[in-house]
Amino acid sequence: MTRARGRKKGVIPPHPSRACAAAPARTAVAVVFLARRHRDLRRRCWGWLGKSWSLLVEPLRHISNPKFGCVIFRREEVQIFNEGGLWDEALEIYPTLAARSNRNEKTFFFPTGAKISFDHLQRADDVQAHQGALIALIEWDELTHFLAAQFWYMFSRNRSKSGVRPYMRASTNPDPYS
Repeated sequence: MTRARGRKKGVIPPHPSRACAAAPARTAVAVVFLARRHRDLRRRCWGWLGKSWSLLVEPLRHISNPKFGCVIFRREEVQIFNEGGLWDEALEIYPTLAARSNRNEKTFFFPTGAKISFDHLQRADDVQAHQGALIALIEWDELTHFLAAQFWYMFSRNRSKSGVRPYMRASTNPDPYS
């Protein structure tokens, strides 16, 4: 990468869109975070940015796609709406990108048509609510809290007609005894 005037070599500035200019500093950092192509940087940033926060930012790379959909799972619904939880963090990020929130549907709708939803899988059979779904991006906050059967069932729902290659992301706390 060449050295631009006033910038350090290798530093990618945030995209100069209006959304980023109006967004809080953490959202601007997210743009740089997503712009990086180095996987080792992402691993080093987990602790600094926060695991859950990184999961909230990941779907933003696809919000220009009107057919894109993402579901972020927690084991219990209360964990989504706890004070300072996923929903509160999402309210800091997504509205700066002109997203509308609907707490009853647990979904953020972007002007392009893309949507990011939150859901829980408290009981083993809660996965049946997603029967027939096509979900381009499935994210698991605290994957170790879920049953293996829930993960594998949702893996079968990880498909897409949006043009986004289906993939999953998960966060977890390390097991000190492993």
